[in-house]
Amino acid sequence: MHQVNDPGFSAYLTGLEKSTAGNPAELAQLLSWMSLNNQNLVAVDFLKTVPREILDRWPAQLAVAEIYLNLKDWPQLVARTQNTKWRQDFLRHAFLANALRAQDKRAAAEHEWAAAVKEASNESSSLVSLITLTSQWHWDTERIDLL
Repeated sequence: MHQVNDPGFSAYLTGLEKSTAGNPAELAQLLSWMSLNNQNLVAVDFLKTVPREILDRWPAQLAVAEIYLNLKDWPQLVARTQNTKWRQDFLRHAFLANALRAQDKRAAAEHEWAAAVKEASNESSSLVSLITLTSQWHWDTERIDLL
């Protein structure tokens, strides 16, 4: 519907938002789709209606971080990733490192990146996730170090 500019898309999306707002996994899927389809600003408006306790659960946390990353809203990305815990906390450290680096807070960014690498180092799938992020973010030095 979105790709063909169907006039019913907005109503359909609103229905999806309502049906997913209470389920972190379904919410994450919707937010990821919105992110991939350049609906980040719409997603931010929607996030204002979602209960905080849902946004603070995995995997919604990651999808919310991706939205703010795409918008380059560094203060919001820091707010969503600092002083919290994620099920896959190495990803939280990586996203926080990205936001801090974008704000030219190099020492803090390096500290968070080191924490991400340390937490991911025991799981090959976690390292692959970090390698994927470094590729997406064009962090060539960090990707080479991970490899």
